[in-house]
Amino acid sequence: SELDKLNNLKVELESRIKVISDTQKTYEQEITKIQTQNEEQNNKIKLLELQNKIDILIAEKKYPAALEVCNKALEISHNDSNILASKALIYTVTRSYNDAVSIYKKILENEPANEDAIMNLAEVYLFTDKPKLSQKLMDANSKIFEDNNGIEFKTIYKFMLLFNNDDLDGLKAEIKNELDNIEFFVAWNLDEAKTYVKHSDSNNCKEIMLLFLEYLDEEIDVEILKEKLE
Repeated sequence: SELDKLNNLKVELESRIKVISDTQKTYEQEITKIQTQNEEQNNKIKLLELQNKIDILIAEKKYPAALEVCNKALEISHNDSNILASKALIYTVTRSYNDAVSIYKKILENEPANEDAIMNLAEVYLFTDKPKLSQKLMDANSKIFEDNNGIEFKTIYKFMLLFNNDDLDGLKAEIKNELDNIEFFVAWNLDEAKTYVKHSDSNNCKEIMLLFLEYLDEEIDVEILKEKLE
């Protein structure tokens, strides 16, 4: 009958419309997926470009400018560990130690096994005269502090404690004792330690500690340091 034909046509049209609708949804989902992937890729590229800019500014000691770029990068990715680590480094070399501690803690909240953050936080604790917190981190992550970087840190830790206690005789004795056994600190960035020592209140140990750090950083000859140890 005519009514049956019309009903069949209606069902067929509804079926076609559903297919078209489903196809359109799939198409839209694919477009959204591609757009999201493209945006993520663009953000990754932007972050790499900004990180490179930050590294250059830090190397040039343009810390306010580097900090500004860090903040711009963190607007793209709030928890990017590399950008956060750069920001913490800037705070460390500009002696904003509490800010540096906060950032390293944030990194470790997201990445509890981040070795660089663990070691850097332990170092900054020394600069804030909190050796117990530094030692606690070392004890809790003993395996990390057994490799070359860790050995270098433990060496700095030992000398820094004597420095913080303003123990000139003890510092000289320890440097003399270790001088022939210490290899140059190729991997360790000593700029933070130098900044801390230069701006510290220690009167007795400042000169010898700076010379020692400069020697470790291969800036002066060992004979210059030995003269001061006598």
